[in-house]
Amino acid sequence: MEDEYHSVRSNTVQAMCDLSTSCPEYGMESMTHLVDMLNDENQGVRLLAIRSLQLISENVHLHEDQLETVMSVLEESNVEIRHSLHSLLSSCKLNSQVAVRRVLKGLLDNLKKYPQDKTSIYKCVQGVGDNNPNYVSLLAPEMLSKHPYLSQTEPSTDDSSYVATMILCLTLLNTTLLYFHSSTATLPNITLYL
Repeated sequence: MEDEYHSVRSNTVQAMCDLSTSCPEYGMESMTHLVDMLNDENQGVRLLAIRSLQLISENVHLHEDQLETVMSVLEESNVEIRHSLHSLLSSCKLNSQVAVRRVLKGLLDNLKKYPQDKTSIYKCVQGVGDNNPNYVSLLAPEMLSKHPYLSQTEPSTDDSSYVATMILCLTLLNTTLLYFHSSTATLPNITLYL
């Protein structure tokens, strides 16, 4: 991991990813090292680390300290690394509502800095909502009642921050509707009117 040659570091990241995908227990151990590789001086190594983390993210949760490192990479000037990081974040399972709030804030800040990433960020926000519905449900009242864009009488759909926040809230609605749909299939005598 500390070798002077980036090719050795890249091969190490690839080996860790291969081991992590075949053995989930190793994935938990390697997560910290892969997150540390996001700070590598070589963009190729950082990109490989992001893609490796995405492959193992369904088996492990990002912890608060790891999330801070991941979120710091959003400042990267390389568009490919930012978009790969959006894909990583959209596939992650987070471990608290504070983490979901932190990701949303980071993505909204990123949207202001890189408005050309709007589509990638919207997909990321949707993935965060889909993978963390319990935490999003805890944050929904806060987002809906205190969000400055929602205090206006008619928020503008041209405002990217407003749209991103609404996407996150709507993923919760989608999850709820899927739950009700499966409930009505098992209880056919109950009709839900929405």
